[in-house]
Amino acid sequence: MEGGIEEATGVQDSQQLITSCTSDDQNLDTSDDVSFRSKSFLEKYGSSLKNLIPIRPRKRKESEHPNDAAGLFSTITFSWMTVLVVNAFRHPPTTDDLWELSQYDQAQTNYQRFANLWREELRLHGKKNASVWRTILKFVRTRLILAVICSAIFAATIFTSSAIIMRQLLLLLSKDSMSLGFGFILVGILLAVELTRAFFFTAMFVINYRTAVRTRAAVLLMVFKKVIKMSPVIGTTTVGELLTVCSNDGDRLFEANRFGASIFLGPTLFIAGTIYTTFLLGPIGLVGSFVFIAVLPLQGVLIRLMSSLRLKALEQTELRVMKINEILTSVKLIKMYAWESSFSDVVEKIRRKELSALRTAAFLQSINISMAFLTPVLASVIMIVAYVLSGNNLKVEDAFTAIAVFNAMAYALKVMPLALKSLADVNISMQRFRKILLIDNLEDYVLSSTDDKANAIEMKDAAFMWKTLHLNESESKHNISSEEGDNGALLEQKQLLDDNSSLQLKDISLRIRKGSLVGICGAVGSGKSSLIAGMMGYLHLQKGSVSVSGTIAFVGQQAWLMNATVRENILFGLPFEAEKYSEVVMSCDLGPDFESLPSRDLTEVGERGINLSGGQKQRISLARALYSDRDIYLLDDPLSAVDAHVGKHIFQQAILGKLKKGLKTVLLVTHQLQYLPQCDQVLIMDNGSLTETTEQEIALHRYDFIHSQDEKETVKKEENEVSAACIKTCIESSLDDEEKLLVQGKLMIEEERGDVISLAVYAKYFRAAGGPLIVLLIFLFFCINVAAQQFSNFWLSYWLSQGSGAVYAENTITGNSSFVTTPQTVEVNASTGDLSNMLANPKFNFYLLIYALSAIAMFAISFLRGYAFVCMVTRASLTLHASLFKTVLHSTMTFFDTNPTGRIINRFHKDMDEQDVAMPVIMEMFLLNFTTLLFAMGLIAFVFPKFLIVVAVVCPVFFVIYTVFKPAAREMRRLDFLTRSPWFSHITTAITGLPTIRIYRQTQNFVKRFSTLLDTNGIPCYLFACVNRWLALRLDLLMIVICIITAIFVILNQGLISPAFAGLAISSAFLMSGMLQFTVRLLIEGEARFVCVDRIKYYIENTPQESSDFSVTPQPTWPNFGIIEFKNVNLRYRNGLPLALENITFEVKQGEKIGIVGRTGSGKSSLTTALFRLVELDSGTILIDGIDISMVSQRSLRSKLSIIPQDPVLFSGTVRYNLDPFNELPDDDIWNALEQTCLKSLIAKFPDKLGAPVVENGNNFSVGERQLICLARALLRRSKILILDEATAAVDNETEAMVHDMIEKVFSDCTVLTIAHRLPSVAFCDRVMVLDAGKLVEFDCPKKLMQVADSKFAKLLSSFQAKHV
Repeated sequence: MEGGIEEATGVQDSQQLITSCTSDDQNLDTSDDVSFRSKSFLEKYGSSLKNLIPIRPRKRKESEHPNDAAGLFSTITFSWMTVLVVNAFRHPPTTDDLWELSQYDQAQTNYQRFANLWREELRLHGKKNASVWRTILKFVRTRLILAVICSAIFAATIFTSSAIIMRQLLLLLSKDSMSLGFGFILVGILLAVELTRAFFFTAMFVINYRTAVRTRAAVLLMVFKKVIKMSPVIGTTTVGELLTVCSNDGDRLFEANRFGASIFLGPTLFIAGTIYTTFLLGPIGLVGSFVFIAVLPLQGVLIRLMSSLRLKALEQTELRVMKINEILTSVKLIKMYAWESSFSDVVEKIRRKELSALRTAAFLQSINISMAFLTPVLASVIMIVAYVLSGNNLKVEDAFTAIAVFNAMAYALKVMPLALKSLADVNISMQRFRKILLIDNLEDYVLSSTDDKANAIEMKDAAFMWKTLHLNESESKHNISSEEGDNGALLEQKQLLDDNSSLQLKDISLRIRKGSLVGICGAVGSGKSSLIAGMMGYLHLQKGSVSVSGTIAFVGQQAWLMNATVRENILFGLPFEAEKYSEVVMSCDLGPDFESLPSRDLTEVGERGINLSGGQKQRISLARALYSDRDIYLLDDPLSAVDAHVGKHIFQQAILGKLKKGLKTVLLVTHQLQYLPQCDQVLIMDNGSLTETTEQEIALHRYDFIHSQDEKETVKKEENEVSAACIKTCIESSLDDEEKLLVQGKLMIEEERGDVISLAVYAKYFRAAGGPLIVLLIFLFFCINVAAQQFSNFWLSYWLSQGSGAVYAENTITGNSSFVTTPQTVEVNASTGDLSNMLANPKFNFYLLIYALSAIAMFAISFLRGYAFVCMVTRASLTLHASLFKTVLHSTMTFFDTNPTGRIINRFHKDMDEQDVAMPVIMEMFLLNFTTLLFAMGLIAFVFPKFLIVVAVVCPVFFVIYTVFKPAAREMRRLDFLTRSPWFSHITTAITGLPTIRIYRQTQNFVKRFSTLLDTNGIPCYLFACVNRWLALRLDLLMIVICIITAIFVILNQGLISPAFAGLAISSAFLMSGMLQFTVRLLIEGEARFVCVDRIKYYIENTPQESSDFSVTPQPTWPNFGIIEFKNVNLRYRNGLPLALENITFEVKQGEKIGIVGRTGSGKSSLTTALFRLVELDSGTILIDGIDISMVSQRSLRSKLSIIPQDPVLFSGTVRYNLDPFNELPDDDIWNALEQTCLKSLIAKFPDKLGAPVVENGNNFSVGERQLICLARALLRRSKILILDEATAAVDNETEAMVHDMIEKVFSDCTVLTIAHRLPSVAFCDRVMVLDAGKLVEFDCPKKLMQVADSKFAKLLSSFQAKHV
């Protein structure tokens, strides 16, 4: 009924923005919040009340969800789902085949209401006492009340059928003569009660499912909005943590809403059961109830322990996902350094800790599940033993009524662990939600107008610091690992404390005139980037003021790009204007790059721009800024990634031309001092302080700079005209063939869809679990466990049928007209004269002993079975994760280029969580239920052989329903997984690009995209739950038929069977009544959840691997000389792409220092790709010391080379871990390397020295500092061949000179290849090679190349002006 009565969302009502806020409202984004006026009852619940109309024959509107248009009958029976089930059986559905999420269930709709409730919670209780729990309870209260009412009615029907009706049937059987009419009246009442039970149970889930999807959507959208707008805090929210919140915690919230209301079933059934058994058996009836009551606190203890263990496991899960995310984003460097084994060890160590906690939690969960099966038997045994030992004669109707009541009470024990577990799990999630929601929003300290209207930016005595996360003592103890090592360091990054070391800038006073060009320079770590961040409002302002007049565009030191086309990255949400776009592209010199790309500017950019060069990424980022047409441009060293020629073009055309002439205010951070004379003002940063040069000082240096440009202005104009024509042609052709080019430029491949879960998938899992023999033994354990449980009921029936022992003849038990007594088989006990008095039976002690031992055996076998099962599934999880990680880590670079990180992370996150947590519970419950059903059906067939005919008729019906339903459940689950991948990718993209997203005011677009992806994932998530309930109801109805037929058998066979065995048959039928549908549903849900294993198996078996063939094992000292030879080398990154290197041939001699220069995208970095065998050659040969590197294993090759990459990469952990991940070197060597790279003083300031934490992406170090740490890392490898790929691009000239001096000394006998855009970086080289469009055009010593006037090198050098301020 639209998920039950609606907690009104009022989407059809007009809503007004909130205009007032309290002091605590900084924790909520007020721009989107709405205030709901008081509504009448019909306004709130009108749409929901329509679902109470029995049948609604009207035609559904096209945009209307079928659930919203359904009547009462269709809603309760999920008949509106039938068309989806049938269509899924015919062909696998896609997301396009599914209905859109109902308007009442969508994220934005529910977020608005939840946001208002959270605002009210903050207003009433303040930040300190604000509770997410309380807010959610308010959000769902009406629906929760209705769900509880439905569960109460469901509990009443269970009790009525199990206790009252069954007792009446057994009393009827115990009479000598029986009225068939009264018997059939009882059957009719039983039918009505069972139908009521089934429908109200379904109604509860109808309400709960829609409550779940709404709550999940509202909270996750709230969390994302908070994260995307919160203040930057070092160590606050990592990508891994946010993925965990959105995936795991979101699912926990869904499950809590799904099962939470069921917790009220327990008390209801316990109270009713206790009263009824006391009425039946007197005070001794309380004994059985006390067993149940004693179990409850035990369950509570188990739940608390499981919750604690789950929390520990979740911490390790976060660390594992964060580490894997780091590995995936830095996989190129890891491969180059041959660090796969090191990172594998780190991940495996975390994984083992994670599984250790999960294994213990799973064992406790297994005990909890077993208790639901064991408790009714134990309660029956104890109560019956106590009853008969007290001298009471137990009657059949009392015994089996009590057993039936205990079975009903046991149902609560089966449901309550699910409810308690879901609530315990979500309680952990609530703490994480609260932590994020209470983080302050971005401080709004930047004033929108300056005192002097002629100024664009003003700062007065400003002091800034980066905010760091401060945990209280208890939280610190909770989060810090007690063990030493990398895991502790990973956790330690979350407890960086506020102290003086985090103070970034002090006493900053400056005035920037509108339309001026301001240069900012300074040493590495002096605070240049922090100054830019302070202007954007990203730091914590301790004192002073900041005023910015106008809109801001920002270009970061490390370019951030989306996984979209080049054009979409430049437009960044703005409309396309061809003329404006052409000007921007020409200003950034992107025309030649467009020509080299497969689909020009419609080529898809990989995540983090993985398929572009560093210079291309930076220029696209700059083009985005220019196209945005803002008032103020903050450019954080954008010229460091481009060559001198392109750098000069950008400075002239983009900065001086388009921006300066356009009267834009530009702040340019740069280490290339040749550009500073053209600036109106120069700011010099020094250790967080600012010194300002005067305009007169700059003017002294400006004349020569301008003069040197004049002689080339004519040539430049001609080049610009050609470039403009080229770009215009490029864009026009792109517009004509846009659809074709989009397909041609597609980089990311579609995610595999998968198919039916084959036997190979199960075989893969069971092999990982230990093999078929182990699996068979575990199944045998389950059978023995259930056999012992069912034996106790059988033995009680047999005992009761023996009565006083007078009945002893052979026909006591038969397989046909069972338990018929004849005159020849009866002896009356002389002492009692009562055939039914079991106390008088001479074998009383024997029967009692066996009955008691059966309970003890059950407990012992259950514990053994549970431990063995948990060990099996844990082993499977460990094995499959290790195989998956190894496969992914050793895959080709093409795999990472064409698969988004979010898609890969999804395998390690959601798929693994499903395999680790959900699947074992479902498998265990299925095996227990399945074996219980087999034995229960066997007992009924034993009493009523004709019952097998009913089974033979019903089984085909079950099979048909199962066959038709199975594809729908499996495909909904698969679509749930598939729709998470783009959702995860979006989260990763958003978190890494927050500064850019915020400054360009694109937060709403990213929030809207998140909301859309969340709703897209919510569709299969909701439908999977609905389709399971669709099946459950239909199987329930079939089971009601079986239960009714069994009751009719009992009535028709009155006098032909022993009442004791009739009671056994009826109690078994009642036991099966809800169990069969639950078991079949578990089977199908288990298969649906096995999709995660199928997806893991697909990656393990189909991910392309790097070549492992090698025929040469070089000596340990190889290479001895460092001689490199390229012979006719051709390289292309993927089939269908042009050659990145074409016919490259050269030789580098022993110890030679080679400079490699060329325009961005000319193939410089492709040389390193070929040398490290990141991509195998198309043709040609590369030799190192005469050995063909294609004949050597990648590990042997890469471990002998060292590289300092273009993008500095640091890993979360410690400084020492980043320098020596294998922990092989003494501290003295590390300190020496730090001293040589000018880092010793910086690291020595940290309290933990080498153990100082490094946060995710190394964000607690500047980019220049990160480059120097990477340089120290290369020093420690002591390789014979060193490659410097723009290793000093982010450092100042003084530091660069020191680095080059150090390289000349330390690597004097090594071969060094230096890729550089700053030509002074290659001035010390013996020879320089010039690349152009993937071809080697020049290779000689620098002096000779400079003497050739028209040489490429001479032109590059002339573009570089070496006059410094």
